[in-house]
Amino acid sequence: FPNHLQNGESKNGTWQYLAKGSHLTLSKSQSGNNSRWQYNRVLVLGKKMYAGSFTYQIANAGQGIDRKNTTFEQLR
Repeated sequence: FPNHLQNGESKNGTWQYLAKGSHLTLSKSQSGNNSRWQYNRVLVLGKKMYAGSFTYQIANAGQGIDRKNTTFEQLR
């Protein structure tokens, strides 16, 4: 997983992601509030990306860890 930092703005705030080692971190800034999700043990195979668990800190909603597997699939 190459180190990569990317920004994207949308009507729902500004998104940023950082890929480093086997971790993918997504963050969202909106109206002065920040939320963050860090996906751990990420593996990329073809058009799918798998993560073994993730931690989160969501503005006005708390923080924690989810140990469920997460699968991302390329939509384009």
